Amino acid sequence: MKIKSSYERPRGIDAVILLTAIFLVIVLLLHHGSYTINYLGPLHRYHINKFLQKFAVGGFLFLSGFKLTKSKISNSSREFLVNRFFRVYLLYLLALIVFSFTAYPDLNNGIFPSWSNFILHSFCIQSLIPHFFQQDYNTIWFVSVLFFCYGFFLLTRRLLDKLHLFLIILFIVIVAISLIRHLASLYEVNIFHQYLDTWLAFFSLGMVYSKNQKRINRLNTKLFACSSCISFILLIALYNATEIEGLLIYTIERILILASTLSLYFIQFKIHPHIYVSRRVSSFLKWISYSSFCVFLFHRSIWNLLVKFWSDESFYQSIFILVLGIPIILILSYRIQVTYNQVITNIRQRISL
Repeated sequence: MKIKSSYERPRGIDAVILLTAIFLVIVLLLHHGSYTINYLGPLHRYHINKFLQKFAVGGFLFLSGFKLTKSKISNSSREFLVNRFFRVYLLYLLALIVFSFTAYPDLNNGIFPSWSNFILHSFCIQSLIPHFFQQDYNTIWFVSVLFFCYGFFLLTRRLLDKLHLFLIILFIVIVAISLIRHLASLYEVNIFHQYLDTWLAFFSLGMVYSKNQKRINRLNTKLFACSSCISFILLIALYNATEIEGLLIYTIERILILASTLSLYFIQFKIHPHIYVSRRVSSFLKWISYSSFCVFLFHRSIWNLLVKFWSDESFYQSIFILVLGIPIILILSYRIQVTYNQVITNIRQRISL
């Protein structure tokens, strides 16, 4: 008779899942200061929060480009757009409606979004003409950037096998975005999100990494670590020394952002086969990864509702917002994602899409 062992064999953790969880934690930490005591004050003082924002938001885009290249590169344009419509857009539209009545007025001195601003965001063009009617919706402006990147994906995915040509086209598009934005600013016209070129670079390099993962992973891990450390130090020095003005400083900042963050992603992808966690930790990280898009879309709205119950900032209120609030955000986001997936699956089965 075999005795069942209580020993739980550690499991390897997928790099995408682990990075997604890390990025999500960073986003929540960066945003908590809008609802309670800001415990990251020193990071703001030395502009380290700017690096963390690029690391997390850029990371989400990098992973998006990576995953789409793995799973959607052979889909027809129609299949891809239908998939994105149901998987991303409708959920974003729901978040946009909720945000309009919760987080938006709270973050904009009690002013609700105008119909024109709502419609602009519903068409996902706020990355092209930011703050056109009013202030953009905090955080979920990101989805407009994502759809811009989807368009680039559809137009260039067939060129990934011709890496030099792909990189040349990417370079031309990034330079065009930067120059148009700079020239428009001379006439006090605000066009393109401030970091649209950088976000596109993150997404596109995720596409490149997906097709060239083995080749890139053969590079020395110490090289990645040194590149990241040196670039991070130079980037923080740049942020603390001057305003980001002029094309030269603008370009240097972009290069340092990419060099300091991409190397960290590469390290994680390279070492993840050697990282083992318990079954419970593995399940928890998968749960967070599954809920991540809803957490990104709804965490400000949920926090805004919690603040209605306890608005006076204090140590105990911060426990309510963070220690209780973050689990509430994770649980509600998970339930929203599960319910949404069930509803969309039923709808698509009925209309045979």
